Amino acid sequence: DCIDITGVRLPTGYYFGASAGTGDLSDNHDIISMKLFQLMVEHTPDEENIDWTKIEPSVNFLKSPKDNVDDPTGNFRSGPLTGWRVFLLLLCALLGIIV
Repeated sequence: DCIDITGVRLPTGYYFGASAGTGDLSDNHDIISMKLFQLMVEHTPDEENIDWTKIEPSVNFLKSPKDNVDDPTGNFRSGPLTGWRVFLLLLCALLGIIV
């Protein structure tokens, strides 16, 4: 459940936030807790001279370490429209027009 990502470069003075927006869909999520820790890491001699307040946020590893897997349950777009789905869709549309 924890994510460990190396090569993250963040300037000092920023805030962490969480969002449900994924670009395609957004859902309601209840964030129970977030734990953030300040870790002391060893820097290379080149990194010692960097002004961390003025760096551009970046990460060496661009793809999320979690697999992008579709949820097989309840996904309406997972398969073609079968006869029953077309019938139910037309029935709901007809009931919506009448009401």
